[in-house]
Amino acid sequence: NVSASVTINDSDSMVVNIEVTHESCPDEADGSIVTAVSGGQIPYQYNWSTGDTTDILTGLPVGSYTLTVADALNCSVILIIPIENEGGECIEIPTAISPNADGSNDTWIIEGLSNYPNALVEVYNRWGGLLMSSNDYQNDWGGTYNGENVAAGVYYFVVTIDDDTTYTGSLTVIR
Repeated sequence: NVSASVTINDSDSMVVNIEVTHESCPDEADGSIVTAVSGGQIPYQYNWSTGDTTDILTGLPVGSYTLTVADALNCSVILIIPIENEGGECIEIPTAISPNADGSNDTWIIEGLSNYPNALVEVYNRWGGLLMSSNDYQNDWGGTYNGENVAAGVYYFVVTIDDDTTYTGSLTVIR
């Protein structure tokens, strides 16, 4: 979170405080800007570059947002407030699946992978044999190899996002 204050120096100083919450992960659009105005002459009018006229904006993607706050005497403050991404890759890789057709954990769903369409996803057995490889993974691996169910047990994954980011670990198939 980032906070800032702007003060207009006159006898009835208007102060605009802001609190910014940046976007947590790419394409989450969960940033927010909360304002608190004091001084000047109430009521205050808020005009955002988004067309909003409230003191709080939520659901914001990365970008710059302009706010004009005016008081009853038309004294105004203009702020340009950036929303950035603070989260990084934001990949969540489950360590177990239970492909038993009960509608829960039937496939290996890697949260956030859709932000990386060129990622390479691989699953290996304990001897290093490649069971599944996809550079367009659709969260659809259900513990199969050549159309047959793999045995319950521990398997190993490699998820390569780019040249600098690779995730490795184990994946337990529960039957």
